[in-house]
Amino acid sequence: MDRFIARANIRHFRERLLSELDQHARARLQGLLVEEEDKLATDFELIADIDQHIEDGNHRIDRQRALVDRLERDGHDGLAHARLLLGCLIESQLLHQNYRRRVLIRIQQTEL
Repeated sequence: MDRFIARANIRHFRERLLSELDQHARARLQGLLVEEEDKLATDFELIADIDQHIEDGNHRIDRQRALVDRLERDGHDGLAHARLLLGCLIESQLLHQNYRRRVLIRIQQTEL
């Protein structure tokens, strides 16, 4: 049951990070996300979950970059907001990539 709750919380915090622009709120969400992820055992199931989220993040970033490019090219309003969101997506992506590295290190250490 605890794993189910942790996974639900992880999904919730990840979704919130996709749209939260306030840096203080993002920092708090990132901390909560890491706490929940740490509750799960460090196994390859967790790595697979993180990998899927990273892959999804890459697609989101690509779409947001295309939107920013289009807004820049066409001179539309909302460019600043679109750039801010792109920066937040990239920041979240880096968080997940770093967390994946830490999980892999823990797995390797437990195998020794």
